[in-house]
Amino acid sequence: MNLFEVKKILPNVALWKRIIAYLIDLLVISFVIMTPLMRFSEQPNSFSEIFTSITSQETIMVSIIVSLLSLFYWSFLEYKFGQSVGKIIMKLSVRSSLRKKLTFTQTTIRNITKLSTILIILDTLYMLYKKGNQRYFEIISKTKVIEVKAWTNYSKFYFS
Repeated sequence: MNLFEVKKILPNVALWKRIIAYLIDLLVISFVIMTPLMRFSEQPNSFSEIFTSITSQETIMVSIIVSLLSLFYWSFLEYKFGQSVGKIIMKLSVRSSLRKKLTFTQTTIRNITKLSTILIILDTLYMLYKKGNQRYFEIISKTKVIEVKAWTNYSKFYFS
């Protein structure tokens, strides 16, 4: 179920659109996932408290929970709708290169690098180095990001 009907597909998505979609998703994750969890941890008042809080078990557990929920956010939305909130706004969609419906495994593999800033940067650098339109983990997961120029079914999703 996509949020809109595919009428025109543009095969090469500009990198800046993908980055903006990613940043929008980070904002959503920040508000929806991180903000509620931060209520459970104490805010440090000094540099020594910051260092102590970084190594505390509570902080490590919150970081693991945020990471897993973030991965689930991207994987589930892309599996179910082919898009995350950022991709909806930027009119991007994820498709399987196998010409089949996306599987949850595919969307999880393609998003696993988003758990680490270093990994997502390396994954994106691969895309620039190969001068293709796929990150390395998109190739492994047999997925691709496309640009869709239509919003026809968008209202059906929200008003049905």
